[in-house]
Formats: sequence, C-alpha cells, structure tokens
Amino acid sequence: MAFLQNEQKQVQTQRLDPKVFLTQRLLQLNVQERLQSIENELLENPALELTEYLESAGDGGDRPYTADGEVARTDLKERADPFLSLQDSENSLASHQTPIELRDHLTNQLHLLPLSPKEQTVADYLIGNLDDNGLLTEPVQSIAHDLKVPLETVEKVLAKLQTLDPPGIAARSLQECLILQIQHLLPDTPPNTTAWETAQTAYRILKECFDDFVSHRHHRICRRLLLPRKTVQAAVDFITNRLTPYPAARFGTLWSRPFGEAVIRPDVIIHRTETGFQIEIAGYAPEHLRISPMWQEAFEKYQGVRVEAEEINHVREYVRRASLFIECLRNCHKILRAITRELILYQTAFIETGQVQFLRPLTRNTLAEKLGVHPSVVSRATFNKYVRLPNLEIHPFDIFFDYSLVVKTALQQIIAEEDPKAPFTDNELTEKLCAMGFDVARRTVVKYREQCRILPSHLRRRYN
Repeated sequence: MAFLQNEQKQVQTQRLDPKVFLTQRLLQLNVQERLQSIENELLENPALELTEYLESAGDGGDRPYTADGEVARTDLKERADPFLSLQDSENSLASHQTPIELRDHLTNQLHLLPLSPKEQTVADYLIGNLDDNGLLTEPVQSIAHDLKVPLETVEKVLAKLQTLDPPGIAARSLQECLILQIQHLLPDTPPNTTAWETAQTAYRILKECFDDFVSHRHHRICRRLLLPRKTVQAAVDFITNRLTPYPAARFGTLWSRPFGEAVIRPDVIIHRTETGFQIEIAGYAPEHLRISPMWQEAFEKYQGVRVEAEEINHVREYVRRASLFIECLRNCHKILRAITRELILYQTAFIETGQVQFLRPLTRNTLAEKLGVHPSVVSRATFNKYVRLPNLEIHPFDIFFDYSLVVKTALQQIIAEEDPKAPFTDNELTEKLCAMGFDVARRTVVKYREQCRILPSHLRRRYN
C-alpha cells in the first residue's frame, strides 16, 4: 500500500536582482535612449517627478550637478542635453534647415527645358528611377516599354536631363558619369592651355581606355594613346581630383538621410578646468528626479499597515518602483563617471590634445580589472556612446580601445612624407613602423593600408 509522504528539498536557483537588471538596461542606453526611458517612466509612474519647478519656487530644491559634486548654474533643460543647447545657440538657423532633395532640384530645372507633356512624363519617370548617387538604374528599353513611348523619345529626354545640374546626373554607368562631367567642364576651360589639354587627355582616357584606367594600367594607356607617362599621370590626377562617381552626394533624401541623423550627441562631456578635468554625464541626473511628496507621505502612512488593500498596494508598488529607478540611474551615472575618470588618468595625453598618436594600448578587460568590475559592464557602458573632449571634438568610446588607430596614423604619416617617384613598399613600411616602436607584421601593415584605402607602392608611384 502506497503512502503519501511530504518531502522537503532545498533547491538553489539563480535570480537576477531587479536592481542589477535595471542598472544594466539603463547602462547600455545612449543619452537619447536614456532620456526617452526617463520620459516614459515619468509618464507611467505617478510617484516619480522632475524637480524642475523647485528651482523656480526657490524652496531649496535640487540643482543640476556635475560628476565632481559641483553645482552647475545652468537651466535644467540645458543640463539634460548640454550639447543640444550649445548647438542651438551657435547655429540656430542651420539647425532648422531642411536637406535639398535631388528630385526637387531636378524638377525645378525641368521647367526651364522645352519639353512636351509626353516628354515631361518621361522626364519625371526618369528622375524617379535615379538612385541615391544620381545614376539611372533602369535600362532605357524598359522605360520605353513601361511608358509605351518610342525608345528615341526616352533617349532624347535622357540627353536633356543629363545637361542639368549636378554634372553627371542620370548617367547609366560610371564611365558615362565621368565623361558627362568632363563635357560640362570643357566649355569653361580656356582652350589651348595646360588645363584644357589635361582635360582633353582625361576625356580620351575615359572614352578609349576606361578598363585600363580602372585597373591602374597606366603603361597600357601610354602605349595605346602614344602619350608620355607624365601626361597620362596628370590626366589621371585630373579625373581623381576633379570628378566624382557620386554626382548626387551633396543632396539628401528624406527617406535615406533623415534630418539630424548626422548629429551626434555626446553621452559624457569632459571639461578642462584650472584644477584638472571635470566629468559631466549628459542627460537627467538622479538629482533631477524625486518621489512625489504626496506619494511619499502616503507611503509612510501605510508603512505600518498590514491590511492588504488595493490602494495600499498601489502606493507601495509605485513608490518602490520610483525609488528603484532613481537608485539604478544613480548607479548608471556612477559607473560612467568611474570609467571616464579611469580613462582620463590613463589617456591623459590624448584627452588633453585630441591627437590619436598619443593613445596608449588599452583593452576593456584591462579597464575592467582596474575598476574591479566584470568586462561586460565596461562593454555595456561604452557601447554606442560618445565622449566630448575639452577641445570640443566628439569621439566614440571605442577610440580608447583601438590601438590600431595609432599605427594607422603613423602609417599615413610615413606615406605622406615618402618620395612620390619612389614610394615605400610594404616591407619598407613594416621596417619603418618597427623602427618607430610598433611591433607589427607585414600582413598587418597590408591590412591597415587597405583599411586606410591606400594603394600599394606600384600604384602610388608618380611620374611628374
């Protein structure tokens, strides 16, 4: 006969502390995301409020603070996003400008061309098929078929469209794009001059030797056009420096380049003072938030009440949630300040000057050991975040941990000072970097050179 028995077991499980979880979540947010998270919490939690009105009331409310504990005499809104206030004060007009769209720019010019209604329809269709670089992506045969018009009409309208600004617009290939730009430049170049002859040579290279130009086979261009190497080199330099494969690069599109996308707001700001450096964490500080006095009073009132009621649980839940949020935000700022303070001590020369060559080798694991935290904490705190140096330059935190930038800077400096007629080979570049104290292998030099988009030695050689 089976008997029912009560048996007790002790099981050990891991549970993540809500305080740790919320701190980690806030820590991995950048300044804009953290501001949005605070705004959401203010909307969802009635027990949490800002202390902004306390300053105007003059009742001794919290003032905006800095990482060193000093009181900052700035408005709360500016304190929440100091970079935004600086940008608005220095360039308020530019901040309200909208990007010029390529479609609108070309449409405005079409009104100046003598086009029939049918040709106008074809022109609008052609403009709609231009990519972000200003090149025509659909074959003219397909366009003629879609619009049910003769191919000659499409080509005629396309030829008119290619005369518009910017030069090279509506080209069907890279070769045609560059040729159109030269054709635009030639009428404004005085004839029978050195510049005019160089442009003519460049036109011939693009027209007759485009494949050799793309492959940097300059010696074949010389033999085919019966021109000296110096003349070909000057024409190649003309194409490289005066022409662009992206004729529409200066134009924006609201769907691909939203306004404000290029604006980077620093998460940490380092100020230079008479006594050293001062750290400022952008966004609302923990002192900007507090528990509503009314909710705090109700919470204390129900503190000794053991009766479970919906109203009492409601007050306790929101007050504890607000207290937890403020504490986690304080821990988040504390970690960011500690990381920045350690970076200032270790990378003082770079922070003082902003020069990449002064960066010292540093890894996130090393920094975590110095701070006595797990490496994942440093990774979360620095991921997708930016710091503004005292010289007002803004850099990602990743720059402190990328020592290859120092080697790349030295490599670019060596190549900038080399003899154009006898450029350094990769082996010679490796030897020079080793002589400067950089222990790198040849394959590493090749990788860095390619990442910097620097050509190999035989393609860097100049003949003029």
